[in-house]
Formats: sequence, structure tokens, C-alpha cells
Amino acid sequence: MAAKRVADLVVETLAGAGVERVYGLTGDSLNGLTDSIRRHERMRLVHVRHEETAAFAAGAEAHLTGRLAVCAGSSGPGTCT
Repeated sequence: MAAKRVADLVVETLAGAGVERVYGLTGDSLNGLTDSIRRHERMRLVHVRHEETAAFAAGAEAHLTGRLAVCAGSSGPGTCT
């Protein structure tokens, strides 16, 4: 059995909280997370073209469903580029 990666633990934690979708872009620092989402059976990544769109989509889902929604981005303060 392979050791769990940090991204796997993040995805399992989000799934345990009821998250079904993560809105975001693939690439760079999110590759580990998107790979873990791809392998998870109850969660999927919804690809968007801009990180701001991911935030709007997650916000809209949370507002409409009353549940936790997630967006993922790789740019901004603290990210290595």
C-alpha cells in the first residue's frame, strides 16, 4: 500500500466535510491536489479559465446549496512562480 500524500489527506478531509466539487485551474502547484481529486470517487474538479471565476462559482454553489464549496488557485501572495 502506497503512503498517503498531503494532497490525499486534504481531499479526504474535504470529502468528509461534504465537498463534491472543487472549482479551479490545473497546473503548477495544484498538480498534486488535482491528481488526488481525479483519483477520488466522490469528488471532481470543475475546470474554469480564471481563478476569480472559480471563487465566484464556489460562492454561488455555497449560496444556493447552503453547503461548503471550494475553489483552488495557484497565484497570489505566498505562491512561488
